Amino acid sequence: MNEKNVNDADQLAIKIIEALKINQPILVIDLEVQIISAAQERPELLCKAYGWIAQAYILLNEGDKAMKSASKAIGLARSLFDHKGMKILQDLRSKAIAISKAKNAYLPTDKSTIAQANEALTSGDNAKAKTLAHQAIAEADEKNNPRDQIISRLLLARMGENQEKILMEALSIADRSSDKNLVTAVKKAMDSIGYHVKEHIF
Repeated sequence: MNEKNVNDADQLAIKIIEALKINQPILVIDLEVQIISAAQERPELLCKAYGWIAQAYILLNEGDKAMKSASKAIGLARSLFDHKGMKILQDLRSKAIAISKAKNAYLPTDKSTIAQANEALTSGDNAKAKTLAHQAIAEADEKNNPRDQIISRLLLARMGENQEKILMEALSIADRSSDKNLVTAVKKAMDSIGYHVKEHIF
C-alpha cells in the first residue's frame, strides 16, 4: 500500500470529520471523490467514508443520494462483519429513506396543472411555469384542496416570486389543515431559502 495514499486518506478523513462537526456538508461532498479514491485499499475507512457522505447528503436533504452512499457503507460493513457499524448505518439509511419519501410525496404524478407547471419549471421554461403555477393556485383555492393549494404555492416560491408571502400563505393553509406532513413540507421549503418561523405546536 502506497504510504502517500495512506496519509492522503487520513488527512481527508480528518477534514471530513471536522466539516461534519461544524455542520458544513458541502465541504464533505466536495471531498467525496477524493476520499473514495484514496480509501480504495482500506475497506474500513472506505466504509466510514460512505457513511460520512451519507450523513452529508442527509444534512442537504438529498435522500436518494444519501440512500446510495449508506447502502454502499452497509455492504462494506457486512463484508467486514462489523455488526455494530451495520446497525448505525441502517439507521442512517432509514433517515435517508424517510427524507426521500417526504420529498417525493409532493411531486405530482399526473398531467394536472400542477404537473404541467412542474414539467415546465424542470425544462427551464420559467414563464410558462409561472403562468401554470398561478393557474394551479386558482384551481386549488376554488376546490379548497389544502394539498394542492400548498404544492402549487411551493412551486411558485421555487421560482422566486414573492417567496415570503407565498410561503406564509402555504404555511397558514398547512396549519389550518392540521396535517403535520404538509406543515413539514412547507417548513423545508422555507429552510431552503433561509426563512425560518417558530416551531408549530400540534
